[in-house]
This record gives sequence, structure tokens and C-alpha cells, in this order.
Amino acid sequence: MAKTLKTISRRGLLGTGAAVGAASLFAPALLRAQGAYPNRNINVVIATGQGGGAETTARAFTNVMRTDLGVDFEFEFHPGAGGQVGYELYASRRDKDGYNLLYSNMHPEIITHATQDTNYNLPGDIIHFAKTGGTPIVCYVGANSPIQSIEELVELGRQRTVTIATSRLPHPGTIGMLSLADAMGADFNLIPYGGGNPTSMATITGETDAAVLTAGVAISLGEQVRVLGTFRSVEAFNVQMGNPPLVNDVFGTSIPEMELANGWAMHTEVWETMPEVRDRLVASIRGAFDNPELRAQFEAVNYPFEGVEYGDETVCAQILADTTGACAAVCRPYPRQLNTCQCPRRDFGRGHDHGEGHAERATIDGHFPCGKDPRRHPDRAPDAGNQTDGEDAERSLRLRRVTGPRGVEPSDIRRAGRPHRPARIFRVRHIDR
Repeated sequence: MAKTLKTISRRGLLGTGAAVGAASLFAPALLRAQGAYPNRNINVVIATGQGGGAETTARAFTNVMRTDLGVDFEFEFHPGAGGQVGYELYASRRDKDGYNLLYSNMHPEIITHATQDTNYNLPGDIIHFAKTGGTPIVCYVGANSPIQSIEELVELGRQRTVTIATSRLPHPGTIGMLSLADAMGADFNLIPYGGGNPTSMATITGETDAAVLTAGVAISLGEQVRVLGTFRSVEAFNVQMGNPPLVNDVFGTSIPEMELANGWAMHTEVWETMPEVRDRLVASIRGAFDNPELRAQFEAVNYPFEGVEYGDETVCAQILADTTGACAAVCRPYPRQLNTCQCPRRDFGRGHDHGEGHAERATIDGHFPCGKDPRRHPDRAPDAGNQTDGEDAERSLRLRRVTGPRGVEPSDIRRAGRPHRPARIFRVRHIDR
């Protein structure tokens, strides 16, 4: 049987060529649609309020990374409870698909995890995998303050209660100042103001004796503040702050170096089971450090580029271990002042007996982070033999609440045009002492 040979017309040939050309043009998009990562925008959860340092540094990186990855980044902010709100939302309500990341103020949020009863685990549920920078913690006062040095501040703390403003209680500055107070026999009250700006305004206006935050904040305030001491010496920052002394050098103490590190985190399940996502994101973040545009992004917002440094998942794991260990160290010698209880949970406190002395470790409003408040759980209360004069647990402790500087009521204080929020201080005053 003879085969019929069909001829192709000029119009048909042109049509076929156009189809092939179109297929070639859109081949990359088709390949991405078939699974190449990423093929849509990436969501970023930040566990602090909008406009803070975490957002500033995160956007500096994403503005560079979007060119490399070919997608945009969308941000959402969930402040509250020292980062716990944002972390719990991220761990339980965001898909584990590689398109949801967490940008973290690592040290404060690790402290929250170590001292509070959270519904997530580090690194079991969330893993920090890329440190993007670290800023030393410093203590500073307003330019008009009579306190001229860190020695004078400590000496004042030996004479009376010294008020120290901070952005939030779960903060490396809290650990640093309370460690210094205990080592030198001073009396420091840490007052949370809910952000860097109100914290700084509190000490500039004299509402508090001093403040403890990052070097970046102090540098941005310029001549409005005087830095008394730093908990970590970094030359690039020291020069911009007038070369403040290292606290350990002044007092001969061995307080751990304190900084506030930022970094990227993701669901641990994604990190372990989706290597294509993990490797692509790590490569993009590392590539940003080599891109001159990153420095330009930081300089555009007057953020010290000296604090920008890369650390891989091993560095992040060490930060987690060191910060958790520092919480344990502060929790045990200084339980009356740290916002935690005597029994550090998880990695450094399994099997701790909630017995003698547990009632001493109360926190804000009498809440016990470990959930074992002896006043609410009689079966977990200290034995009667451990209580002075047979006092019950309800009467054995008194929480001291400080509303502001000495002799000042909340209604008398104004900051940034708003009534001052009553400060919640976390020390216990025993009636039997």
C-alpha cells in the first residue's frame, strides 16, 4: 500500500516554528512550576512589632536575596510574651513547606524558651540555621545624668534600688545587669518598656537611672546618651561609643559575653527533610554577605554594618546552648530577680524536685513558668517543715511591684505622649526576712 506524503505549507511551517519558539521562551517558568524552589513568594514571620531592629535587618537581607531567588518576601509581625506568641504561631500554624521562614532576635527569644512554658521546642520544632549579625549589649545613661561611670552606677546600687530600663525582660541585657548586681552586691530593678525607643526615652528623661540595650541603639542616639560599659568588646562599636570599658575588666567579674544576635530560622522538619530548600536558602543568605548591595542596604537605614557577620547552623546551635546555660546560671544563684523559677526546664533541669525553696521563685504577678505554682497546686507545695513558722505558701511570699522610679506613681509619668505603663518587676520580698 502506497504511503501518502503530506506536504507542509509555508504557513504551517511558520506556525510550527512559532510554537517551538514559545515553548523555548517559557521553558524556565514551566520547569519552576514543576517543582524548582522557590516558585512563589516566601513568607517571613517576625516575633516582634513592626518597625524594630529585626524588621530592619531582615529587609536588608531580603532586598538582596529577592534578586538571587527570583521571588519576593512577605512579612508578618506577631509580638508578645518575649517572642513566644510569634514562635508558637510559626511552629503550629504555618505550613512546613519551605515557604515560611522565621527571622529572630535570637538571644531574647531563646531566653523566653528557656524560662517559659512554651508549646514549641528549640531545636526540635524550630531550628536557627543562619546568624546574620550580633550587637554587643551595653549599659548607658542620659547625657544629663549625674552618673558618670559604671562604677558609680554600681556604687549607687549599693546605697539604694537603681532602676534599669530595658525593652523586655527576656533579654541578654537582663542577664548581664542582674549578674553584675549579684556579683557586686548592688540592687538593680529591671523595668520593661516594650521597645528600644521608649526604653531609651526613659533614661534620657530621667524616668530610670540607666538603660541596657544594644550598642546599635546607643550609637543611634548619639550625644543624647553616655555609654557606661559594654558586656562584649567589639572595636568597631567601641570607637563609635567613646570606647566604654568592658564590664568584666572593670570589676574582675566573669559574666558571659552578652550580645543580641539576629538570624534566620525554619521548621526543623523542613531543614531535615527538604535538602533542596535548605541548600538553596543557605546559599542565598551566604551569597548576600558577598554582595556589596547588602552594605548599601544597612547604610541606607543608618544601621552599623560592623555587626553583620555570618554564622552557620553550628554557630546558632552554640548560641542556643550558651544562652540556655546562662539562663540556668542566673536562675540558680539569682532566683529572686530573674523572671523564671528555680527549675530550668528541658535540657538542664529534668527531674528537678519542686520542693524546698520553690515558692521563692515567683515571677510577674506570681506566675510560675514551669506551671507548678505551689499556691495553685497544693500537692506540689513545699513541705510544711520547709516553711518558716508554719506559714502556708500563700503567705510565705510577697511580690514586689514597682510602678516607676522611687516615689513616682504611674499617673505622674508620661513618655512619648502616653501614660507610663506600670512596670512589672520580678523580685520576691519575703515577710520572714
